[in-house]
Amino acid sequence: MKETTIGGFVMARKYRNISNYENEIIEIWNNGKSLKEISEVLGFSYQEVRNFKTRYNKKQRRIAAGEAIHKKGRPCKKEGELPPSIQKTDPIGTKMSVRCLKLNILPW
Repeated sequence: MKETTIGGFVMARKYRNISNYENEIIEIWNNGKSLKEISEVLGFSYQEVRNFKTRYNKKQRRIAAGEAIHKKGRPCKKEGELPPSIQKTDPIGTKMSVRCLKLNILPW
């Protein structure tokens, strides 16, 4: 367990990813337990369980509405697509890059 100092006191730092406990939280919730009881059983704070349940419900509403759930962050580069630096260059450089892509040779 990792130890951290807060105001000169050494305290053990606990961290567990709450989404690893998703199935247990939903199962206990469906059995009629309150969020406070769930937090006591699994050892999370009430606020952590409440925030998780809010995120979970929001995600379920989006799935039920048919919205696509996108990963956060920068989208991956698509294979076969030219980098923006080459797209803005002169036409001769772009043609050369397209030809290299067709031959599976990367000029950059």
